[in-house]
Amino acid sequence: MKRIRNMATGLIFALFASSTLLAQNGTAIAVLDVNSVFENNIRFKHAMNDIKSDIKNYEAEVIGHRQTLGKQREALGTYKPDSQQYRTLEKQLATMTANLQIDMQLKKKDFMEREAKIYFQAYTELERFVGDYSTRRGISLVVRFHGGKMNDNSRESVLAGVNRPIVFHDQSLDITQAIVEMVNHGVAPARVGNRNQVPLPRR
Repeated sequence: MKRIRNMATGLIFALFASSTLLAQNGTAIAVLDVNSVFENNIRFKHAMNDIKSDIKNYEAEVIGHRQTLGKQREALGTYKPDSQQYRTLEKQLATMTANLQIDMQLKKKDFMEREAKIYFQAYTELERFVGDYSTRRGISLVVRFHGGKMNDNSRESVLAGVNRPIVFHDQSLDITQAIVEMVNHGVAPARVGNRNQVPLPRR
């Protein structure tokens, strides 16, 4: 019985000491909505929108090339299949089609690499800001969470909500807004008005 009392006393003392340490050093755990940070990261959004604009412009170029190919195919039908003109134009069409396919593949690779670099830069910057903020406030662990509400009409939304790693957290643990302000510090206010949607990191 005495041993049980001693164990209980030791546990109470440990809990008291732990709570005292947290009170002195600040909150040891915090949560961060990474998706929300990316959604409100002005530089990230503009960089992604630049890519979207370049993709749109390139798609217009591709449409122009395909229209040219279509006209060439129509012209091909005006020649006899066994004529020299037909064979020459057919060869030109094959070369133009192959070159367009190669160019499209290279452009796709280029766009994907640019996008990856933008995400890398934004997330590396995010890590740095979170590290600085946490160090100053005595935070030992920052856990990623998703603060959006589930949409019962969307299977994807429901599954994402069900699989959230955090079921509940006190709002005082959420450092998302503070990190957003750090990320956007020094960015021209005129750029804030752009609300175009951009792809977000996977949850």
